[in-house]
Amino acid sequence: MTFFKSLLIKLKTCWMTNLWKNSICLLPTTTMTLPVLEIYQMIKLEGIVLNVFTQQGGQNKKGESFDDRDKVQILGAMDLPNGDVKNELFTLSVDDYRDFKDFLNRKICTAVGAMASGRNVIFYVAKGAKPISAEFA
Repeated sequence: MTFFKSLLIKLKTCWMTNLWKNSICLLPTTTMTLPVLEIYQMIKLEGIVLNVFTQQGGQNKKGESFDDRDKVQILGAMDLPNGDVKNELFTLSVDDYRDFKDFLNRKICTAVGAMASGRNVIFYVAKGAKPISAEFA
């Protein structure tokens, strides 16, 4: 992740330098077309679908109402640096839980994205991503 952050800083610096000072950029000139660069990495999440449900809507702390949300719970295995395996339950919001209902208690894979929030990593199902059976992935 540090590599991507430093690349982003270099790209922004290069773009600003070329735009305002007309100086030479050591990076390829195609980077100048990207004044704002965000790097998203799609990850393949593979695991067993344990549960699908709809979380009831309500009101947040500010008093704003929010709608019901479809959720899926997937049990995945994460490899640890020491070679051990850690099972982890991922609860993810999805567009339509019915896409996952047919895969209950079966191993699937689906495209997810990840973003950092403080020390936590938040996973989300990619927009429009559909689960497929892991045996076909």
